[in-house]
Amino acid sequence: MANFLQLNSIALTTKIRMNWTSLRPVSTFVLACFVGAAVLGCHRPPKEPETTITTTEACQPGKRTVPVLRLGATPFGSSNVMLSGYQGIADYVEQVTGIPVELVAIDDYADMTAQLKSQQLEIALLPPLEYLAAKELMPCLQPSLTTVQDGQTKYTGYLVVRCDSGIDDVRQLNGGKLGLVSKNSASGDLFPRVRLLADGINADLDMEQVVYFGSHLAVIEAVLSKTIDVGATFDAGLEIARREGLDTKALSILAITGRIPLEAVVIHPDLDPAIIDKVERAFATLNNSTHTGRTALGPLGTVVGYARSNDAFYDTVRETLKAYQQLSGGAQ
Repeated sequence: MANFLQLNSIALTTKIRMNWTSLRPVSTFVLACFVGAAVLGCHRPPKEPETTITTTEACQPGKRTVPVLRLGATPFGSSNVMLSGYQGIADYVEQVTGIPVELVAIDDYADMTAQLKSQQLEIALLPPLEYLAAKELMPCLQPSLTTVQDGQTKYTGYLVVRCDSGIDDVRQLNGGKLGLVSKNSASGDLFPRVRLLADGINADLDMEQVVYFGSHLAVIEAVLSKTIDVGATFDAGLEIARREGLDTKALSILAITGRIPLEAVVIHPDLDPAIIDKVERAFATLNNSTHTGRTALGPLGTVVGYARSNDAFYDTVRETLKAYQQLSGGAQ
């Protein structure tokens, strides 16, 4: 990664500092507060993003038909959580569309995009930053829907530390050990890097060590074991860690890294429009306001449905990526 430009020479630094100044007072509240808040919103139909669906004029309707729809998804935490959680979604989509659906477990975000592009997948649940990467490779790709978590279409990214770490200010992280998820993760890489820059910390130059752990669960485990001083994760990642038996009460939230759009449901644009319409309707009707929906979504915990969406809904991530690239002299 290219060396960062000095913060005091970049005009965007002031803007970023202003954006996070009001968030600092929340840095010391304990994770238990989050766990209680995560329960709210259960059994409520999801609300749609305040956007409208757009189309790309240059894109022509697809013609491909398939005997089986392959649905790609990456694990929140362990593979078992992903398989049990997303299998219910696959079964529901199969029931509504009348087309068999095969769940494909993929550990790497970039690999899922590659499989989508090469027609090894028809449907993919892409994290926000990976959706932007996929959009670059497949200009006609559109996010048909956005995941709804606890009634929200955006989630909150965090920097977390141990309660007994003595760290209560981001600036104390200078010279420490940072745990990230992967280089194409929004809450697990991009947003925490920008948040650190807001306090004058260049992760690659000012931290003793930066480690990519591959999953949010692994990052949280590393913080708890004192392998690292601070870890980047998000609200549902903490809830999943709690459900898997990790002592999340031993953690506190040092800083909020941002409000980030949830994962996009994308459907390969070369499919026949009739198939795309069936898949979109299946996801749009899947929510926890019905017994069937609660059964399908139950293993995913905080996911309560899917809301119609569009490309513009992910502009927040684009803007953050652009700001980071300017601050880092074109890196990422």
